[in-house]
Amino acid sequence: MARQKKYIDTNVYDEAKKRIHHIYDVFDTIVVMFSGGKDSLAALHLVKEVSDERGLKKPINVVFRDEELIPQEVIDFVDKYRKKDWVNMIWFTVPLASTKYIMSVCHNYIQWDNNRDWVRQKPPFAISLEDGDSRIFDQYTMDGYTSKHFKGKQAFVTGIRASESLMRFRASVSKLNDNYINAVPDKAAKNVNLCKPLFDWMEDDVFKYFYDKNIEYCTLYDKQMWGKNALRVSTPLHAETAKRFDNIKKITPEL
Repeated sequence: MARQKKYIDTNVYDEAKKRIHHIYDVFDTIVVMFSGGKDSLAALHLVKEVSDERGLKKPINVVFRDEELIPQEVIDFVDKYRKKDWVNMIWFTVPLASTKYIMSVCHNYIQWDNNRDWVRQKPPFAISLEDGDSRIFDQYTMDGYTSKHFKGKQAFVTGIRASESLMRFRASVSKLNDNYINAVPDKAAKNVNLCKPLFDWMEDDVFKYFYDKNIEYCTLYDKQMWGKNALRVSTPLHAETAKRFDNIKKITPEL
């Protein structure tokens, strides 16, 4: 029998909190994957709300994977959260395989590559590989490396939303039950699941949440809005951002 879509009498805010309560029920360790962006910021504050409702006293575990080529506004914003007393943040600066797009051609490059000069220096508090360690991680093996810093069955909570891309939508409807909880492909991270409690939120829902809860977001978004750019804080070398590479000089001239 084919699936049928029907509407329920609820809202995305309440449903996201129900999902996070369920995540706390079934996992030993909750870790918010924070980029400084709007979606992961909403996820972080929702996890904080649920943690408070459950009477938990420990700080929220947070991971920031520093992509090296990031506007200073984002670095300052993430560092502001690192210093909050309710946040326990691990800041990674390790070699990570990535791509850059030049004239519609995809090229490989490595973030924090030890074989070239870095765009900026690593923060003194960041976790890096030891001298002689030549590993280069990708998106999935990085999950395995990250999981070694935590214990038990782990939930990596992200701000991924289905409306962002067809691929993210398909990943969010691939299961009938707990569709927002997915396994990690890396065999070294068998104890990790990616959890997307905001999968059904739209961009307007995120900013309404900030408005209702008086949450300050990264100032880069205001510049991008006035510049008619996509609202993203990730490295400007990704495919979609690279299409408007000419605007970066206007929005973040120092970068």
